[in-house]
Amino acid sequence: MQNPNTNIRTYFSIFGDEFPLDEFTNKIGITPTVVRTKGEIYKIGKTQHKSYTTTWTYEIDYCLTSDPTSQINKLVDIFSNKVNIINYYLKEFNLDSKIAIILVFPESSGLLLNQKLIKFANEINSEYEFDFYCDEI
Repeated sequence: MQNPNTNIRTYFSIFGDEFPLDEFTNKIGITPTVVRTKGEIYKIGKTQHKSYTTTWTYEIDYCLTSDPTSQINKLVDIFSNKVNIINYYLKEFNLDSKIAIILVFPESSGLLLNQKLIKFANEINSEYEFDFYCDEI
């Protein structure tokens, strides 16, 4: 077995101008990591930012692994039986969604998007966003 050499963080976000965050949370039955309303001021570190969308996000925090796909699968498994609820809110409130993957690795590393991951993104008309950082772990 390979030594873990990739730090990965993944999250799923649904966002748009306005939608009922508490109602969505209750319907989907998952507690979000972050919620923001459009116009809300928030801090990242010492810097203030303004939220340009209303956003509901569920995140799986960084973990060191030799198989980054396993964390992406874990995220998709959490939401795969919620597709109808997600699609209802996407359509009803004209929202967008994304699945974000942040990878930090010291050298070139591979990543496989298997059929399950592709199918889930397709079912909710979502995209994957990848951020790659080459750094010492």
